[in-house]
Amino acid sequence: MLFYLILLIGLFARIFLFTDVPNGLNCDEAYAGYEAYSLLTTSFDSWGKKYPLYFITGGGGTNVLYSYITTIFIAILGGDVWVIRLPQVIFNIISILCFYQLVKIIYDKKIANIGLFIISIMPWSIISARWGFHGNIAPAFCLFAFYFYCKSIKNIKFIWLSTLFYGIGCYAYDPTIGFINGCVFISVIYLIFFTKQKDKLFWFNIIGSCFLYILIISPIILLFIINT
Repeated sequence: MLFYLILLIGLFARIFLFTDVPNGLNCDEAYAGYEAYSLLTTSFDSWGKKYPLYFITGGGGTNVLYSYITTIFIAILGGDVWVIRLPQVIFNIISILCFYQLVKIIYDKKIANIGLFIISIMPWSIISARWGFHGNIAPAFCLFAFYFYCKSIKNIKFIWLSTLFYGIGCYAYDPTIGFINGCVFISVIYLIFFTKQKDKLFWFNIIGSCFLYILIISPIILLFIINT
């Protein structure tokens, strides 16, 4: 009962009047929405690049993942302001549920309820659900990745989902790429040194998931190297 009460508080804080609060569109929010609409209707971004890995914007560039995700919602629901923000709301709600499960894995149900309450009322988490800024989904992908990593300690097969979310997260907000690379490296090293039973299945999952991660991030890394 306590879980559902706290969850209801968290949902209310994120959903109530999210179409109007904050009022209007932030410049980054508007740009992400416009690029999503452009990609959906023409296959090109505003600079004439077909399905780009990275937006040029004003020259500094910005990440594409949020706009690509938003194209699905615009295709189904139209291009209103609330549609542009909707992916953020959904990712944020999934995040608070994932955070609860993560804390429960590490500690117990009682501590997980405390964690759920803290993140449910945390201002940065609430505002990130109400603002369609592309980088706001990066913490969600890192959280999902770490959750599945913690599950992989007991069941190594979950490492695939961990590296998958880490890899996709590199397209959410590029300043996190260094952090994510460090997380993947440390995570794999930890599993190698502290897993007692290292059979063929263990090494298959470790090596295979690492190749999956490298495959996913290679395009964005090559793009940065070429442009640098």
